[in-house]
Amino acid sequence: MAEPTRRETLEELRDLLLANLLHAPPSAVAGIAREYRATLAELAALGAGAGAPREEGSAVDELARKRHERRSATTD
Repeated sequence: MAEPTRRETLEELRDLLLANLLHAPPSAVAGIAREYRATLAELAALGAGAGAPREEGSAVDELARKRHERRSATTD
């Protein structure tokens, strides 16, 4: 079985970090966000092409929307 490429590994890490951000307690968000941004930057440094990382703004917007929905659901 072939070993994953650097891009594949970073894409898996990006997805894992984003998922963790969605469920992280407020005290952990800053650290996870820092790692997420660093992973996005490393993916961007690999260059565009097939499997290129999502735009940071769209992922951050999605994160904010989901956190807002989750918090709204707990206050209702």
